[in-house]
Amino acid sequence: MLHLETTCPGSGVAKDIARAALKRRLAACAHVEPEIVSLFHWQGAIKHETEIRLVLKTHEGRRDALIALIRDMHPYDLPVITWHLVATTPDATEWLLEETR
Repeated sequence: MLHLETTCPGSGVAKDIARAALKRRLAACAHVEPEIVSLFHWQGAIKHETEIRLVLKTHEGRRDALIALIRDMHPYDLPVITWHLVATTPDATEWLLEETR
């Protein structure tokens, strides 16, 4: 299982991306997490924004298509997209693969 993450400017954007990923079977589950505070370098300055974290549960075979979907739908010039492999139970792996066929 991969947890693929990005941040969004609001919950509406995060939910729209999540729904599109689920509809296209690119993810089996999406978590839209409460507001977080992000501080980051952007265009020569340190910025401070409130964002929403979006976590999508997927697998390696869907990663590239999911990244393309996020890039297409995301309003940021540079949506930072990260992912990491997580260990899970065989039942959860079976569910993930079934829901992303």
